[in-house]
Amino acid sequence: MLSLRSCVQDPVAAFRRGVLEPLANLRKEQKIPQEECIILIDGLNEAEFHKPDYGDTVSSFIANIISKFPPWLKLIVTVRTNFQELTCSQPFFMISLDDFPESKEIQADLNAYIQYRINASQDIVNNISLNGKADAAIIGKVSNHLIMRSMGSYLYLKLTLDLFQKGHLVIKSASYKVVPVSLSELYLLQCNMKFMTNSSFERALPVLNVVLASLHPLTDDQIFQAINAGQIHGEHEWEEFHQRMEALSGFLIKRRDKTRMFCHPSFREWLVWRADGENTDFLCEPRKPQIKLMGQILANSRLPAASRCVLQKKYLRAGGSLRMGLSKKTGISSSHLQALWIGYSTDGLSAALASLRNLYTPNVKPANFAE
Repeated sequence: MLSLRSCVQDPVAAFRRGVLEPLANLRKEQKIPQEECIILIDGLNEAEFHKPDYGDTVSSFIANIISKFPPWLKLIVTVRTNFQELTCSQPFFMISLDDFPESKEIQADLNAYIQYRINASQDIVNNISLNGKADAAIIGKVSNHLIMRSMGSYLYLKLTLDLFQKGHLVIKSASYKVVPVSLSELYLLQCNMKFMTNSSFERALPVLNVVLASLHPLTDDQIFQAINAGQIHGEHEWEEFHQRMEALSGFLIKRRDKTRMFCHPSFREWLVWRADGENTDFLCEPRKPQIKLMGQILANSRLPAASRCVLQKKYLRAGGSLRMGLSKKTGISSSHLQALWIGYSTDGLSAALASLRNLYTPNVKPANFAE
């Protein structure tokens, strides 16, 4: 009922038969508590960055399915403020975390989390107290400072308190100058601690670029194959690559299916974009080194047919300037180069275009160029 084929062919029916009906049966048989249940969807806006050319996004799918929810099953959805229009068609009651300076409830929740972390770790107490003692006044000042800097972000609080717990941050004066003022500064500090030299970051950059270029999580073997597909002077050794992955394990989390994902979507975003005036150290530009190599990556790496279409779509959307440059050098039109690239990037173009996902949620541009 919840197989990939069923979910792609008819996602609404698959969700109803695979989730809603089993939950209703369990409740009827009193195998789950007779109380309200919650499904949490975090970061609804993130699904909009790579929405299909045809078919539902997560937001439109929710709009289609929510009327079928029983009264005791509730949905909690988080979305960024500038993407609130995604929830306009949903019957949701809104709570804004942007109101946290004026909201006592939000401040109380943030303070409760800080107090929980402090009470659970003597290391945090030692590193936020000038005398190493749990002085209530000092802890209160630090808590208030972190709450205001967090702007309502629990991620900021977690990462900052993690640094205190590990001894990477130690308050030595009442000015709190050592405390990062934003998530961007936190990520910058983490990278500075991880990559002590430019060369150490340069060794990790190919891995980060490959993971950033892919729309889906890749296994270590797929990342390794992709990196070597772009090598001109010799290949990377597996042992060296394994050491890189171990060094990046805090940033690239290994999932249960052995694929890698970034520790948080905001870190992925930070690697490729900074606001005006922010430090640009460790900024990645995956299009420049990776789009040129994408044909080799697809031809040499062990990717299924459906994944090839996804990466081809990434190439067609992101590599316009590179294709135009090649067009001028070769005298071949950009559209012809695109068609050639798609044809040469897979052993079986028909298998890629006829893959289950591409049939039901097609990538229109690759399909057009392959005609």
